[in-house]
Amino acid sequence: MSDELTPTFTFDDFRASFPDAPFLSLVRNYRNHLLVVTDWTMIPDSPVDKVAWATYRQSLRDLMNTLNSTSTEVDWPIAPGT
Repeated sequence: MSDELTPTFTFDDFRASFPDAPFLSLVRNYRNHLLVVTDWTMIPDSPVDKVAWATYRQSLRDLMNTLNSTSTEVDWPIAPGT
């Protein structure tokens, strides 16, 4: 897949940048970053599998529902083509 589909930084990088931030806040903010950098996949003339990307993006939106206040790990959805 092309480089624009690869996040510019990983969750671990993001987490290291904010060592004192609450875990769930970090997850939510990184999830939001992933949604923003994949917004272009929903543009009508983008040359991608819209169903696969819509499914991935919905998985990102649903991610917070799989976590609780004691969560320390995240099972991140895999972006299409990666």
